[in-house]
Amino acid sequence: MCVASLSRQCADRPRRRRALLCRRVVPLLLAVHACFVLASPATAGIYAPPRLTQDESTDGVRSWSHVSAVSSPTNAAAGHLAPSQLRALLTLNRVWKAWPGNGARTPACAQWTGVACDHQGQVTSLSLPDMGISSVIPTDIRLLTALQQIDLSYNDFKQALPLDAFGQLKQLRALNLSFNLDLTGSINMLTSLPLLQQVDLSNTQIGGSLPSAISSLTRLGHLDLTLSQVSGSLPATMSQLSTLSYLSLRQLNNLTGVMSQYTWLSLLTNLHTLDITSAHDISGDLSTMSLFSTLGSLRRLDLSFLRFRQLPFWLTALSELRYLDVAHEANLRTGAVPQDLSRLSHLEYFKAYGNGLLGFLPESWGSLTNLTMLSLENNQLVGSIPHQFSSLRSLKTLNLKLNQLSGSLPDVFSTTLENLMLAANKFGGSIPSFVGRLVLLTDLALQVNSFSGAIPPQLTALTGITELYLMGNFLSAGLEVVSEMNWLYLLDVTNNSFSGSLPASFSRLTSLDAINLSYNNFGGTFPSVLLTLTQLGLIDLSYNNFGGPIPREITAFSNLMYLYMDRNHMVGDIPPGLFLSPKIFELSFAYNNLQGALPPQLSTSSSLAMLKLEGNSFSGPLPDFNGWCNSSLTALYLGFNNLTGPIPHSISVLSSLYTLTLQGNQLSGSIPSGLAALKQLNMLWLADNSLSGPLPEFLGGLNATIQLLLDGNAFEGQLPASICNLTALEVIGVRNNRLYGSFPTCLFDFPALNYVDMSNNSFYGPINLDFIGMNPTPTDGVSRPAVINLAFNYFYGEPIVYAGGFKACPTPRVTRINMSDLNTMGYSAGGNKRRAFTAGLQCVQAYATVQASYKGNCLSLNKQLKCAVKEVQRGEEECATFCSITDLGPCNGRGACVPPTQGSTGEFRCLCEAPYVTVTIANGSTCALATETTSSSLSTAAIVGISLSCFVGLSVLAAVLLILLRPKRRNP
Repeated sequence: MCVASLSRQCADRPRRRRALLCRRVVPLLLAVHACFVLASPATAGIYAPPRLTQDESTDGVRSWSHVSAVSSPTNAAAGHLAPSQLRALLTLNRVWKAWPGNGARTPACAQWTGVACDHQGQVTSLSLPDMGISSVIPTDIRLLTALQQIDLSYNDFKQALPLDAFGQLKQLRALNLSFNLDLTGSINMLTSLPLLQQVDLSNTQIGGSLPSAISSLTRLGHLDLTLSQVSGSLPATMSQLSTLSYLSLRQLNNLTGVMSQYTWLSLLTNLHTLDITSAHDISGDLSTMSLFSTLGSLRRLDLSFLRFRQLPFWLTALSELRYLDVAHEANLRTGAVPQDLSRLSHLEYFKAYGNGLLGFLPESWGSLTNLTMLSLENNQLVGSIPHQFSSLRSLKTLNLKLNQLSGSLPDVFSTTLENLMLAANKFGGSIPSFVGRLVLLTDLALQVNSFSGAIPPQLTALTGITELYLMGNFLSAGLEVVSEMNWLYLLDVTNNSFSGSLPASFSRLTSLDAINLSYNNFGGTFPSVLLTLTQLGLIDLSYNNFGGPIPREITAFSNLMYLYMDRNHMVGDIPPGLFLSPKIFELSFAYNNLQGALPPQLSTSSSLAMLKLEGNSFSGPLPDFNGWCNSSLTALYLGFNNLTGPIPHSISVLSSLYTLTLQGNQLSGSIPSGLAALKQLNMLWLADNSLSGPLPEFLGGLNATIQLLLDGNAFEGQLPASICNLTALEVIGVRNNRLYGSFPTCLFDFPALNYVDMSNNSFYGPINLDFIGMNPTPTDGVSRPAVINLAFNYFYGEPIVYAGGFKACPTPRVTRINMSDLNTMGYSAGGNKRRAFTAGLQCVQAYATVQASYKGNCLSLNKQLKCAVKEVQRGEEECATFCSITDLGPCNGRGACVPPTQGSTGEFRCLCEAPYVTVTIANGSTCALATETTSSSLSTAAIVGISLSCFVGLSVLAAVLLILLRPKRRNP
């Protein structure tokens, strides 16, 4: 996608629809066919602290507008700035051009934006948050020696703080420099400001180790270092900060040490808020340490993204907790649901998503009557929702997505609910009518369950629901109910059991921006009722049974950005006007019955980023790309059509192209040099055409490529050496060509490589199995290819090592393995000796390769091979030997196994019945029987000639023997 183009189109939309289509629909497109659920919240990047509730702000967590120690400024009409103060402000005003300052440049303090003064004309407060200032902080700030409060947050200050200048601001009580992402400096400056009460350096580049002298800040009550560059271990002298009530160390990724070093945290008994989210480099298991059990005043505790092995037992001792976040504990080993959480009677907010918690929802949690937010997304909860949850009368958000909860929905939900998220569970039955009583709902997520039947009419009472997600169920009726919800912006009923045609009442959905009906059984022609909804920006009808032509009326949709009709039965051509739509961004008609030439109007679309036409019957040549307006095109899918002719050199114009698929056509000629300009190319699929010639060196310059498929053509020569530059490769296929050369071992330095197919070529030489991951005991931790196919080449070596990719192991890793072509060592996509192994053989461990084929090569030993997997005991279950590799046969099924290089003579391997044959080229050609052979280099012509010589020699010998053994004819 071209982000700039998408943003430009989003900006052109009416405000309400822009918010839906550009903020909500676009992310949905990326995930809807993958899992049908919204992704969990991200934790990396810029963090904005949660807004304090009224209770929290009165519990000792001071806000910036109520710093008790800052003197109340006086801006009397007669109050004038002292001369030194005026000079300092004028200097700042010149440097900070976005600050309006004082337009008249007068000494009247009250006329200076964001400035407060005392009776003596001394500046006591400089508050300029979010002013759009992009500059540095000049040293002249030192002249404002009476400053008690500085707030320069949410600007774009750069470079380093003038530390000496700040060191002279001895009266400073409050310092807020947060969200100046490029502001650098040393945290040590704080120790020179002894009166500090509040410090916020979050989301800056200010860093270094906190000095021990920080203990001198005896009045410090608020310290926020979130996403700064503070590093090292926190000094134990921080325990002397007895007035500290707010401490945020959130996402300080450079903190080090072990948890046992931080026992001093238990001495900060006035703490009301503690956030140590994502302190990954602090080692040790916090769950067994009672570090915080003495912090009886804690009201807010965030321990998410740490390294618990179990949820800490001491949490329930924090009886004053209102807010508790223990989400995403990566090392959680004991995933028991905490039954005694009910002891935290004041708890209002509890988040524990992504922890692998296993078990039932505790009935005792029904006593947490102050809960307003409960998030247990992405665990392993089972059973049903307890009836005791009906006591949670204050609950506003209930998030149970991505679990294994089942049964029908009980009538336990409070009418205070605003967000009910039950997606990706196993709930069944019909959607209950009582959901209609939850009239405050703004977010209802029932997708990816097993709900069936009809959409209940009571949903029409939910006027706060503007986006209705019901995909991934078994619903089959009730779409007319949706027609009454004319306030909907988005409707998604993907992957249900709807059939027939859309109700005519859909014409009432005049606010609808996006409709997704994919993966159902709708039929007939393109729904005519949709042609009345000309405001639509997204239409997805893919994977249905629609047929007939694409209606020309669709070209009148001036807001249309996304149109998907994959896997239907549409016929005819694409209306040319679609490419003239001013905002069209993605078009997909893959796998229909469309035909004709590619529309010439393609070249006129300035906004199109993705075009998917594969699997149709388009014919004729590829267009000349010169003069194309759509430089934003990032994905072009034209595979499996009837396109002919060469790939034009002008394809270089599509410099933003990320994906190019041309496989399964009748394209000819060589790979054009214009492809070298596509530096962002991620997928290049040219397989199964009639392309020819050598593979160009410039392929190695496409170093963003992760999938390179060139199979089924007539390419010849060697793989270019530059292919070793494609270190991001995950997939490479050159099957069924005319390539030769030695094995490119550099491929297996690529950490993400998982598919290699070089079969049916003339590659030769030995294979170092340490490279290809078939070594049974790899120790380097490098990812190995999951599929490797080297069949029908001229590789040689001892076959016993080819069977070492699997060995018995005590830990289950693979639950099902298909073995085929065992006589040729390894796995292969074909073959008639397939055996399936299921759960009884779970102790088989795949170290790397799941499928491998080496058949049709020149493995040099002609003897019985023993299985590489031995029988082992695992409890009372015995893993039987599951493979039996027998004689590979002469020449491993191939003929003359020699590398096709020029000018060499020597021995080569010739295809014979049995045993192997060694042919020596000296003063003549002879064929001699042998049990072992060696290989050396011969030209292709030499191979043919020697093979003919061998054939002719054997033929002559056979003829002589026939003559000698033929019975003599008797004279009459």
